[in-house]
Amino acid sequence: MSIFKRGSTYWYHFMFNGEHFQRSTKQGNPRVARQIEAAFRTALAKGEVGITEKKKIPTFRVAMADFLAWSQNEHRARPRTYRRCCDSSVALLKFFGDTPLDKIGQADVERFKTKRSNECRTIGLGGGKRKLTSKPLRSATVNRELSCLSGVFNHAIKGNEQLRNPVGRNRVRLLKEDNLQKRTLSHDEQAKYLAAATPKLRDIATVMFETGMLPDEVYRAHSDNLHLDHNTHTVQSLWKNQSGTARDQAHCYGTRCPRTTAGGSRERLPVSQRS
Repeated sequence: MSIFKRGSTYWYHFMFNGEHFQRSTKQGNPRVARQIEAAFRTALAKGEVGITEKKKIPTFRVAMADFLAWSQNEHRARPRTYRRCCDSSVALLKFFGDTPLDKIGQADVERFKTKRSNECRTIGLGGGKRKLTSKPLRSATVNRELSCLSGVFNHAIKGNEQLRNPVGRNRVRLLKEDNLQKRTLSHDEQAKYLAAATPKLRDIATVMFETGMLPDEVYRAHSDNLHLDHNTHTVQSLWKNQSGTARDQAHCYGTRCPRTTAGGSRERLPVSQRS
C-alpha cells in the first residue's frame, strides 16, 4: 500500500491494470487512510468501481492562463498580487512553454532556478521594450517566480488530482534573500524632510541624521546612555546585516562618522555640537 501526506490529509496512489489511481482519503490518520485504500483496491478487484477516464493533462501555457484568470478574480482587492503573478509568468512561460504539467519535475524546477539566478535584470524602455543591464537578478525575484509556479500547480491540482506539485513543500529550496538597500540622503533631502515633518518626527530625524542611529535605536535611547563629557552616546544595537557584520558607517553633518563596534553589538556614536 502506498499513501503519502499532502498538507494535513493523507492520499493514496497505486497502479491497477496499468492505470494509475491517486485520490485523497480526506483523513489525517494514516491507519484509517490505509484502510480506505485497501477498501478501494478491493472494490476495484470486484469490479464494483468503474475505472474513470484519465483526464487530459494541460500544458504549462494553458495552466498559466487559467491560473492568471483565477488570480485576477481572486485578488481583486489586492491588484498588486495579480500584477506580480503576471510579471513572474513571463520568465516561467519562456522556460516551460507548452510542456505538459506532468512532465515538469523537481529537476526541471531546479534548472529554471539556476538559469534565472545567473541572469541579469532588465529595465523598461517603454513601448513594451526592455534593456538588459549588468546587475544580477535579485534572489527575491526568483523566489517570487517559484512561488507563482507553485501556485499554478496547486490551482491545476484542484481539477486534476493526478498531478503533483514539483515545487511543493520541502521539494525545492528557495534562494537566500539579501534585500538590504543602502542610501544616504543628501543635505537638500534632509532639509526638505525636516521642514515638512511634525515636531516629534523632526526631533527623531535630527538625532538620526546627526548620529546615524536607526529608528528603533532612537526609540530605545535612555539618558543613562548619553555621555556629554565625551560627546558620545552608547547604543546597544540589536541589528546586524545578513553577512553577520556590523552596519556601515553613519552619515553625520556631511562627514563620515565611524561606528566602531565591540563584538558587533555596542557602539559609541559622536554627538554633534551646535554652536
